Amino acid sequence: MDHFIIFNENIEDFIIKENTTVYQFSKAVGVSGQSVANWLQHNGYPDTESANKIANYLRVSLDFLFGLSDSPKPNNDANDLPFLEKFDLLRKKNRVSCYAVAKECSFGESAISKWRKGKQPKLENVIQIAKYFGCSLDYLIGKKY
Repeated sequence: MDHFIIFNENIEDFIIKENTTVYQFSKAVGVSGQSVANWLQHNGYPDTESANKIANYLRVSLDFLFGLSDSPKPNNDANDLPFLEKFDLLRKKNRVSCYAVAKECSFGESAISKWRKGKQPKLENVIQIAKYFGCSLDYLIGKKY
């Protein structure tokens, strides 16, 4: 199943369960109501910062939020290293090139070049990288509880 469909279902379930509105939810999380409405209508995806805010608010791991884990329990393997350093550590540990990761994860090597220039990776790319290396989103994004 698509990870963003699971994300949408988790948000919808919370809103229904808590008998709240999209606006109230967005205000509590600290993202715009329009962004949440767009995500629920499958018009775009959250960035890593917004996903992190939502996971914190719901008190679940990013992996659970996107259907990469059945357990909502937080995974405390995050640290203070930036995403790109973690990515490079994983690549070196697994002895794979940027090209190999980009090809296997279905995004262009140019995306990695943009990250090196300071652009944040798209969440869908981070999900693919987490699956490729068998690590958590919490680790890659740096989520702490």
